[in-house]
Amino acid sequence: MYKHRLKIVLTCAGVMLLILAARTWQLQIVQGAGYREAARDMLDRSRWPGAVRGQITDRNGLFLAMNEVTYAFCLDYRFLTQDPEWIRSQQKQIASTQRVSPERAREIYQRREANTWRIAEALAAREGVDLPASVQREIRRVRLIRQEVGSDVIEEFQVHPVVAGLARPIYIDMESTIGAEVVPSLKRRYPHGETASHIIGWMGQVTDAERQYMTDVLPGSDVGKRGIERMCEELLRGQRGFQRTERVGGREVVLENVPAVGGRDIHLTIDINLQSDIEQLFRRMAGIRNGSAVVLSVPTGEVLAMVSIPTYDLNTVRRYYTDLAGDQAELPLLNRAITRYYPPGSIAKPITALAGLTYGTIGLDTIYACRGYLHTPEAFRCWIYSRGGTHGPLDVQGALKNSCNVFFYNVGQGLGLDREREWFGWFGFGERPGTGLPEEMPGAVAVDEWPVGPGMSRHLAIGQGPFDATPLQCANGMATIARGGVFLSPIIALEGAPSQVRRDLGIAPAHMSVVQQGLYEVCNSPGGTAYRPFHLGSPRDTEFRPLEVVVAGKTGTAQVAPQRVDSNEDGVINMDDEIIRRGDMAWFTGFAPWGDPQIAVAVVVEYVTDGGGATYAAPIGREIIRLCRQYGYVR
Repeated sequence: MYKHRLKIVLTCAGVMLLILAARTWQLQIVQGAGYREAARDMLDRSRWPGAVRGQITDRNGLFLAMNEVTYAFCLDYRFLTQDPEWIRSQQKQIASTQRVSPERAREIYQRREANTWRIAEALAAREGVDLPASVQREIRRVRLIRQEVGSDVIEEFQVHPVVAGLARPIYIDMESTIGAEVVPSLKRRYPHGETASHIIGWMGQVTDAERQYMTDVLPGSDVGKRGIERMCEELLRGQRGFQRTERVGGREVVLENVPAVGGRDIHLTIDINLQSDIEQLFRRMAGIRNGSAVVLSVPTGEVLAMVSIPTYDLNTVRRYYTDLAGDQAELPLLNRAITRYYPPGSIAKPITALAGLTYGTIGLDTIYACRGYLHTPEAFRCWIYSRGGTHGPLDVQGALKNSCNVFFYNVGQGLGLDREREWFGWFGFGERPGTGLPEEMPGAVAVDEWPVGPGMSRHLAIGQGPFDATPLQCANGMATIARGGVFLSPIIALEGAPSQVRRDLGIAPAHMSVVQQGLYEVCNSPGGTAYRPFHLGSPRDTEFRPLEVVVAGKTGTAQVAPQRVDSNEDGVINMDDEIIRRGDMAWFTGFAPWGDPQIAVAVVVEYVTDGGGATYAAPIGREIIRLCRQYGYVR
């Protein structure tokens, strides 16, 4: 009897274990995907709604960077990653809604999948999008977000843009695609294309290195890469929101919600129409040559225009970035106004004159005689020597008018490198200009790393030798002279920029007056190096019209090494590489109008072989001043 009962108990227990095992198999294997999906729906989900990026305008309120409503072709993250559970759930849904067999449902799914990719590929080809790269970028972005959060994130269950920037919505037949949606989105658009491209800058995907200091930026987000977009990134970006939800019984419940704060608009000091006109003017008058032009407001230090030629289209820069970055000949991505170094040449002479007068190494009545060279014809010659002439005895005013090298060799020798370096530093040379643009470079004035010979102070005095500067620095040096010796760091943005630096250099009015008078004679007295382009016309002028305002300024022609490219592809440009350009840097700096300066201008034209500052740069400067008068910046 006992054994019989034991058998019954064991049999019942075995049956129960079999039932339990079968149920476990059903729950975990047969229905596991559905239960896991339901359990996942019960989890807390976090999302970070993005803020609307601020826009960028010029001084008159014209949009330079704006948010345009476009459309994006999006695919479900689980479709992109080929999530087996999601695929099975989609096939089950097809089988249920269309009442077909599982095998038929798989065929329908595969057909929809192939059609979805065909649509994506066609759109990507039309918009110039690298579809595989776009897909991998979105997958990586979501994985990085999940890794950062440490749990499920809402992005794993959403659609993501693989082809963005569609000008109009497209119709998607839900019966022939899978996991696809077309959703409205915002695209950064630059209405003026190439104009002021180096100033405005552009956006690109955030790097891991950038995220080290951009702590509130999610992986895969776009951030400013150049120009104002980069400089004012934090203000433009705003603050991302935060939302935490959970799904209970098919309904999403918000547990926590912090709304996003939109980015601030940034207002620039430039006049985009003036900028555009100067860019066109430069291309027309400089021909195939590259260069830069800067216009500053003398009273305020505001940048009214800052041109770098060649330019590039901000709306397509990401598509063509590799080609642009690889162009060693034209260097289109380089902001020549604040990044490229140039020897200033003779436009440095007014500042050298003020140094000599202020330090007392020369006086208002000091005269040096020019016989075409300093001591011997073999070294330290004046530019006039090659023309068989001399300047004879000159004072400060006459030396500026005639741009006499010999006079300034003497001034430089009396000053010495230390005092020259200090003095040019007070005018902003050798330090970043202070606009805040990330591409700003400080230039260099007789830095310790450079070999210094016995004649270096003479070379420095005429803007050659151990002296590199940017066009913005040169424009600001002239603006400082126009203000009577008050230095103001230039301003280009009214928000997100460094505080303006102001320093009074304490230059005696008599010293400043004689230098300003010398600059007046450069442009307005017969024999002045810029008299011809301002009163008679340059050899390159197709037509000439005198200005209705009086200008003071200085021309310069600076010797430079030839431009080479990395022709042997060793990653370094050296003397073995191919020379593609030779010539001088042609300069003009000036201010207008005489007696009540409103603007200061600097122009540099690269690699000139058939003239100098008076032939190329001064005529461009003249027409820039004419434009400034038309726009009301010169009275």
